[in-house]
Amino acid sequence: MIILFNGEGPTDIGCKKYGGDEFSLEPGPMAIVIDKIVNNILGFSPLKREGCCKYIDTKSLRNETPRPKSLRSIPGKKSKNIYFVANARSFASIAKKIEAKASCPVIAIFFRDHDKTRSTKKNVWKDKFDSILLGFEIENFSRGIPMLPNPKSEAWLLCCINTDTYDCSNLEIKTGSKHSLTPIKTKLKQQIGDANVEHLNSLIEQCFSNSANINKLKTMPSFLNFYDRLERTLRDVKSILN
Repeated sequence: MIILFNGEGPTDIGCKKYGGDEFSLEPGPMAIVIDKIVNNILGFSPLKREGCCKYIDTKSLRNETPRPKSLRSIPGKKSKNIYFVANARSFASIAKKIEAKASCPVIAIFFRDHDKTRSTKKNVWKDKFDSILLGFEIENFSRGIPMLPNPKSEAWLLCCINTDTYDCSNLEIKTGSKHSLTPIKTKLKQQIGDANVEHLNSLIEQCFSNSANINKLKTMPSFLNFYDRLERTLRDVKSILN
C-alpha cells in the first residue's frame, strides 16, 4: 500500500523532504494524524515503512493534465470546475499512474483548509468537499480522501489540546480569516506558544496517545467526514491485501 499526500504547506500535511527523492515527504501534523489512524486500523505506521508515503507537490498537479471528459457539475452549481475539481482530477491521475507502476493499492489524501470567513455561506464547506470527491470520481479513482478542516487545521489541533470539553463542534463556528478579531491561528498560538512543525507534530503524537481524543475530534463534522471515508477505504484495502 502507498499513501499519497498533497497539501498546502509544512504545518499541515508537510512538504517535500530536502535532499530526498522526487516523492519524499517531510511530514507535518496532518500527516501524523493520518499515520495514527492507519496504525489503529491496519496495525502499522506508514511513515515508518520505507516507500509507503509519497508527497505530490502543487507543481506536479499543475503539470498533470488529465484527458478531457464529459463532466457533470456539483448539484446546484453551474461550473464543472468549481473549487478543487481540477486539482483533485490531476491528483487522481497521478495516483492511478503510481498504482499501476507499483502494482499495489494507492490511497490519495487531498488536504486543503476550508478558510471560512464570517461572510462564507453555510453550505460552502460541503461544496468544497464534494468538489474533491467529484474530481476523484471523474478519473474513476475510488481511494481518494478529502481532508478539509473547518475552518483550518488549527481547529483540529485546538480540539486535541482542549481538556475542558469533549465536544469540539463549536470550533467549526470560528473564522479562519486572519482579519478577524480572534483568528483561529492566533488562538492556537496563544495556547501553545511556538507553533513550528516539530511542536505541532508533538501535539498530535500526544493527542493520539489517548484513544478518547479520536472520539472528541469526531464531534467536529469536518473531521468525522474525513475519518469515516479514510476508515472505509483502509478497510477495503485491508481486504485486498489479505
